[in-house]
Amino acid sequence: MKGNLIVLKTQESQQDFYSTIEPTLTQKLAQNGVDITKTIVFKQFEELNKSLFGILESCSIILLDLSIQNIDFLFNQIDRFYTVKSTDFPQGKVWADEVGHRHCLIFDIGNSEFIKELDVNFLKQVFATSKFLTMIKTYGLDESEVRKVLRSIPNEANFEWYTTTNFLDCEINILAENDFYNTQPHHDFLRNIYEALGEYIYSDNDDSLYQKLSELISLRNVNISICDSLTGGLFYSMLLENLGSYKEHICNFYNISEDKDYVNNLKINPQFMSQHEINSVEMIYEMAATLLENTSANIALVLSGTPEKPYIALGDKEAIHLYKFHFNHKHSFVNNIMIQTSVFKLLKKLQKNDRLF
Repeated sequence: MKGNLIVLKTQESQQDFYSTIEPTLTQKLAQNGVDITKTIVFKQFEELNKSLFGILESCSIILLDLSIQNIDFLFNQIDRFYTVKSTDFPQGKVWADEVGHRHCLIFDIGNSEFIKELDVNFLKQVFATSKFLTMIKTYGLDESEVRKVLRSIPNEANFEWYTTTNFLDCEINILAENDFYNTQPHHDFLRNIYEALGEYIYSDNDDSLYQKLSELISLRNVNISICDSLTGGLFYSMLLENLGSYKEHICNFYNISEDKDYVNNLKINPQFMSQHEINSVEMIYEMAATLLENTSANIALVLSGTPEKPYIALGDKEAIHLYKFHFNHKHSFVNNIMIQTSVFKLLKKLQKNDRLF
């Protein structure tokens, strides 16, 4: 479980906080499965209150002076967010939602000795009644198929799980009680899921296909050339809309049809063009190869064919792979599926050296 450490403090306490309190608290939380990914410091109560609901979206540990004037107002705000009663302890309060992946702990920063000497057993009690969430996201399988695979995996510890879906984009949520979270049975169960669904898994957090693609484009520092004769430029528009600043890594030849001059647009050999149909396998492969040859791209993707028989050609200078699909649906449905599938294929191409998926 990932969490944020939120601090409302005065300048005077800064040195003691960074030298002893933060590392101590971070280490003890880690021993209980809470990975502090970010520390946010506020100097004014108003700043904390303004950001409160965004903060509470994930597990949050808040350090502040429990004697401040507006503390009851803050407690009431958090009560509204969780819709459950808080639990008091001498140096603070704790909230937790029904699946436990959104805890909120408030400690009295004025009692630094309590934080430094915080008993790990106390934290175990805090998290004991809740369940920790692990998320895995897949693409390409129907939700019923994903659930069938999950039911076939040995689950001696009886981990709870549920799925949600959007088209072929499926989210798996695994719940583990505190006593089993991050234990060998938990690791075994997750490993078996990765082994069974690895080719379909693209994320181990809440990132969307586009967010994961943005992350990988940045990590790999690649340039991608695209030719889309299937969706009329919709694929490229979706990339521009969702990739943010990384859209600069995308070079586009979109909305090419039979009326376009392929020689001028892609510089395909005229003789080759005269020998093959526009939507043939040979032509689609050649389009990808020509993109790689005549642009500075590391990767080329061609989305072509017909709504009934669309193709994706994807590759680099080492190899180009052609993926063929069959549909009997409306054009708009095919466009949506093929756009998502193209993003997923790009993801897997960029993830090929990753350890888990």
